[in-house]
Amino acid sequence: MIVLCELKVISKDGGKEQKVGEDIIYAKVSDDYVLLRDVLGGATKIHGAIIEEVDINSEILKLVSSPIIIKINKFLDAYHRCESERVYDEKVEVLWEEIKASGDDFVRTLWKKYGRKED
Repeated sequence: MIVLCELKVISKDGGKEQKVGEDIIYAKVSDDYVLLRDVLGGATKIHGAIIEEVDINSEILKLVSSPIIIKINKFLDAYHRCESERVYDEKVEVLWEEIKASGDDFVRTLWKKYGRKED
């Protein structure tokens, strides 16, 4: 007997949650997106996302979306390519600097919104 488990997919972006898929039986993380396939073979791409949680008992797959995730995935892809080819590519440094700049922007935005925590 084959039992299929179809998942409802929720994507969180900032503080907002949104249902982005239903009857999902396949999920794969790519550089720029998470690919979801439903029972009928339909495909949905959620850009800038990673898988946060899979709960089979509740039939829920949770994703987290952020523009920095794409940059992190591209960095990791370039890094692993350098490792597998046993070469250095300056692109790795450029990608790392982009991640750091984005992280700095995130921190500045929080600081502007909420101020600094008093010691």
